[in-house]
Amino acid sequence: MEKSKDKNLEIEKLATELKRSLSVIEVKEAHKRIEDIEKSRKQSAIISIIQRIDSASSFVKGSMAGVTKAKKEYPELVNVQLPASVTRDQMISNITQRFDSIRFDFQKNLDIKEEDFGKLFHKPTLSFSTANELEESLLFICYQLEDMKAYCKRFI
Repeated sequence: MEKSKDKNLEIEKLATELKRSLSVIEVKEAHKRIEDIEKSRKQSAIISIIQRIDSASSFVKGSMAGVTKAKKEYPELVNVQLPASVTRDQMISNITQRFDSIRFDFQKNLDIKEEDFGKLFHKPTLSFSTANELEESLLFICYQLEDMKAYCKRFI
C-alpha cells in the first residue's frame, strides 16, 4: 500500500512538473510571437535606413574620390586652408545633414539609449578646413555608415 502511495505521489509530482514545463513553453512561445511582431514592425523602417545609408555612402565615397583626386593633382594644397566655395560648402552641408538625419533615424527606430548610442557610434568633431581633414572626415562618415548598416542587418 505504501508503494502505491509513493507511486501516486511521484506521479503527481511528475504531472505538476509537466504542467509547469508546458506553462514555461507557452510563455516562451508568447514572447517569441511578440518579438516577431516587433521585428516585423521595425523591418520596413530598418530597410529604409539601410537604403538611406547606401545612398549617403555612395555620395560620400564619390565626394571622397574627388578630394583624393584633387590631393594628387595639387599636393601643395593638402594641408592648406581650403578657400570657401559654394559647391564645396553645399556638398559638406548635404553630407553632414544627411549623416545627422540617418543617425537620428537609426537611434530612434532601433530604440538605442543616448548613452549607448554615443558609445556605439560616437560623433566626432568633423573638420573640413584642409583637404586632409576633409578626406579624413569623409572617411570617418563612410566607416560609421557602414557600421550602422551592419548593425541594422542584425534585425532583418
